[in-house]
Amino acid sequence: MAGGGNTNFGSLAKIPGQVSSMTQQAQGQRPQAQGDNVFNQSAGAYSSGVGALQDSVQPGMVSQTMNQYMNPYQAQVVDDMVLRMRQRRGDDLNMVRGQAASAGAFGGARHGLVEAELMDRYAQTEDEGVARALQQGFLSSAQLGQSRIGQIQQGAGAMINAAPIGFNMGNQAIAGQNQAGMMQQQLNQQMLSQAGGQYDAYANYPQTSLNTALAGIQGNPLAGQKTQTNEYKPGLFDYLAFGSGMMGGGK
Repeated sequence: MAGGGNTNFGSLAKIPGQVSSMTQQAQGQRPQAQGDNVFNQSAGAYSSGVGALQDSVQPGMVSQTMNQYMNPYQAQVVDDMVLRMRQRRGDDLNMVRGQAASAGAFGGARHGLVEAELMDRYAQTEDEGVARALQQGFLSSAQLGQSRIGQIQQGAGAMINAAPIGFNMGNQAIAGQNQAGMMQQQLNQQMLSQAGGQYDAYANYPQTSLNTALAGIQGNPLAGQKTQTNEYKPGLFDYLAFGSGMMGGGK
């Protein structure tokens, strides 16, 4: 039949499966937004920032932060200094006692005065040294503690400021996914329309071919005409002439 060579039956045979697959895609769920984690993280960052900022201004926060630096300083610097000073005092006392014993004055009044003066001098030195060390340690710990609180507040502010950025990023991601989903849906709809057109052409092919054949027959100028032959029909004079001839022949 006419037009039969232009039909791709191989591709038409796959149309039902393609239509089913594309229909599932077009009617399927919209792509899930990946911004949920961003929203949760942003909310968590904001809450953590606010909490840290509130904690940094609580009463006793400065002393607690100072103690983080003061306690190690007390154990590693001040206590070690006192221990070394007392070891030196013990060495000096042993030296004084040895000298007194050598001079035969051990246990005498002069020996007692020398030891008392030595002990008093070391006690004063120890007190002054410890006081200076503690003051230096206090100032250093206060400075470090304030710096630490400033760092905490700065970090808290950064988390609070970063929270809206995360929310905006999540919204942009969802908007982009929605746009991509709409474009994909439009593409699927175009594919469905094209597949539907091909399927309609395949389904209507017999009727289309028949109509084409009928149109060819109806358009032929020789179609429907009957062959005419010339046939002589005798008239009245023919019959009269025939009758006269018969009578003349009988005479």
